[in-house]
Amino acid sequence: MQQRLPIELSKKDIAWARQSARQSHQRWAEKAGHYPNKLGSHLLGKVGELAVGRFLQRHQIDFAPHFQHPEREKLSDLEANGVRIEVKTWRARYWDDLGRCIAVNQREQLEAKADVIVWCVVTVEEKTIQQIAIAGWSDLADIWGAPVRKTGKGTMRKVENYQLGSDNLRPLGKLIVRLRNTSKSS
Repeated sequence: MQQRLPIELSKKDIAWARQSARQSHQRWAEKAGHYPNKLGSHLLGKVGELAVGRFLQRHQIDFAPHFQHPEREKLSDLEANGVRIEVKTWRARYWDDLGRCIAVNQREQLEAKADVIVWCVVTVEEKTIQQIAIAGWSDLADIWGAPVRKTGKGTMRKVENYQLGSDNLRPLGKLIVRLRNTSKSS
């Protein structure tokens, strides 16, 4: 299993993520979704998206941060050299059992907006984000080839998901190579 790559976010980044999460949570308050609409989930998503953006910046890859623009929410979270990137972020305590999942009924929507998924893991203690890390990435074909199972612990609603094993994630170096070798016209 590859090692997770920790990503440092500034206090300003976290403040932006909190504000953006509040707005996103309010926008989705009246709409049914695949999972419960919780403020904490929106916050995790925003810090994961920021972390992937910082990772791309670190590797001098230009990208469009669609996640920073609410009017672009039907697009992928980020786009770099024509590759549409969706970010999925999980709390560390759920990563082993419930992480790396895509709901079966999200397939069509995901295929319409993304080429790859980047998986992030966030450690939260006492409602404070302690660490953000990128665990790896997957092509959509990797996900559709994963086993389908109902996931959920205890009293959680059970959701039918494609779930990749943590050892099936691609290394981040290969994502950088793909992004650098993809022409903007493809």
